Amino acid sequence: MALTRTHRQVACRLLPQTRANWHWLETTLEAQRQPYNAALEERIDFHRKTGKSRTYFDQCKALTACRRELPEMAECAVGIQRGTLKRLDESFKGFFNRLKKGAKAGFPKFRGRRFLDSITIVSGVKLRDGTLHIPGFGPMAIRR
Repeated sequence: MALTRTHRQVACRLLPQTRANWHWLETTLEAQRQPYNAALEERIDFHRKTGKSRTYFDQCKALTACRRELPEMAECAVGIQRGTLKRLDESFKGFFNRLKKGAKAGFPKFRGRRFLDSITIVSGVKLRDGTLHIPGFGPMAIRR
């Protein structure tokens, strides 16, 4: 008998109830904003210099190098930061698709504090009894 795994996407609102939960959430959101803006700037500069575009995988490699050099970046889970890079990649794909269709394109923008208000966690999350168990942090109440 084969073991089957189920992958699903769940969107929920986190309900931080302690100061530690709030601090973790604010730190994580800020740790997303900085790589998002740096990756956007890197894509713009790379295109200006070479006429080519950076890929998600190239930027994941650069993220790994940055995490080695900057210990403050390594405080946030790499999966969350990769999710942020994936979000940027999807926004560029949407931008170019809209350009091809002749619609109003909407180039991806730099994000200020408080603009990125969601996180993407790709692995290790467990949902039990209305509580989300996040790797490296612990349980947090949620509302769907």
